[in-house]
Amino acid sequence: MKNSLNDFIVPVLLVAIALTVIGWSVYIYKNRTEMPFVSNTSKELLIVQDRGGLCQYGGCFSTIIISKDGTFATEDGSGSKKSGNLGASEVKNLQNLIENSNYKTLRKTPFTDICPTAYDGSEFTYKFQTSHGDEIIGSCTTKIDSSNPLFQEVQKILNSIYSYN
Repeated sequence: MKNSLNDFIVPVLLVAIALTVIGWSVYIYKNRTEMPFVSNTSKELLIVQDRGGLCQYGGCFSTIIISKDGTFATEDGSGSKKSGNLGASEVKNLQNLIENSNYKTLRKTPFTDICPTAYDGSEFTYKFQTSHGDEIIGSCTTKIDSSNPLFQEVQKILNSIYSYN
């Protein structure tokens, strides 16, 4: 009798754990929202927001705003801020890529994995200001193609901003 009870309990516990994991995954997926953008004026060229994970101050998040005139500003959840100017060639190249990118192609591959925010990672949301309106791409809804020239340029600029003194 003792073995048959143990044989019953282990599968029931495994099923309960599996259902809990699935339930939380569905809950997180259904309740995720696009991050609200801190600004909505036409002077911005690009806004990149990331959120997720735990920092000393709570949930990690940061915002980077690059304006059409090349100025940039960053802020994170700790209140840390940074500002500066990009070079004219960087801004011109970024403007060209933003205006001429095919956003339908950029969005063609959906992100189908578990959003990294579910396990202490980050979600990145990109808001590109184009002549035909805002184009918003989130890394938990669209698989970001890091080989695409637009995302390569964005990453290059973000790296330069974070190394900016």
